Amino acid sequence: MNFNEWNIIWSLSFGLMAAIPVAGNTVTLVIFLKRQLRKRPHFLLISLAVADLLVGLLSIPLYMTLHYDLYEGPVVPATANWMDMFTGLTSIFTLAVISLERMYAIGWPFPHRALSCQSYIFAIAIPWILALTASSMAIVLLYVVPKPIMLLILLSVCLSAPIVITCTAYFVLWKKESTRLIPRQAQEIRDLKLAKTVGLITGAFLVTWLPFEYLILVYSLCNFCRDISPAIVFIIKLLQFGNSVINIVIYPVKNEEYRAALVEMVCSYRCFCR
Repeated sequence: MNFNEWNIIWSLSFGLMAAIPVAGNTVTLVIFLKRQLRKRPHFLLISLAVADLLVGLLSIPLYMTLHYDLYEGPVVPATANWMDMFTGLTSIFTLAVISLERMYAIGWPFPHRALSCQSYIFAIAIPWILALTASSMAIVLLYVVPKPIMLLILLSVCLSAPIVITCTAYFVLWKKESTRLIPRQAQEIRDLKLAKTVGLITGAFLVTWLPFEYLILVYSLCNFCRDISPAIVFIIKLLQFGNSVINIVIYPVKNEEYRAALVEMVCSYRCFCR
């Protein structure tokens, strides 16, 4: 079987990669929306779960349609690329905001507790607005007024700036922790555990997304490197989409509250079936 061409193996792989985020992030949303877990720091995690849900629900199916020749004109490719960029940028922008929120919660706990719900609503809305603006500009630069250099600059800034912000936030957090002398209270310990969970999610995001960013840079800057094997592109896209699966694996492992709620949900479902 020629893996440089779209075949049943790639269809099953991407189909499975779409189904798992839909099911897993639906469960995540149900759990985080339960009354006992409906806490302000979890609002941003809910926003991240919605973005990951959209990856499985829309981004991956649209990406798969590009390989089946079921369309005419640029509408479907433009829609698929827009949705891919929109959901991906929303995730990475949300992770940057979450890292700043965790840095503020642990470095300056008392002012953090005084934050209002409006502040969290603003923090949730900003990544979606930025992602909507950036992805729409990218589609214009790609299809309407083709400007490859401007598109490369836009994507490089959108992908690199959140990574820099996230790394800076966790560096500040590490410095705060290394110089701390006063023992932590129970709430601060919970905040620190959540920060470690988010840090693990961010690390997984970097591992799954950096190959895709490298692919964009190579394809844009090196004319002689554009003859990339389709199999490599498919693997990199699977790795990128796989980020939406990693989060639903990390939550049960690292978040005790989430794990307890998940066990309770499974037990309730089993009792209902019986």
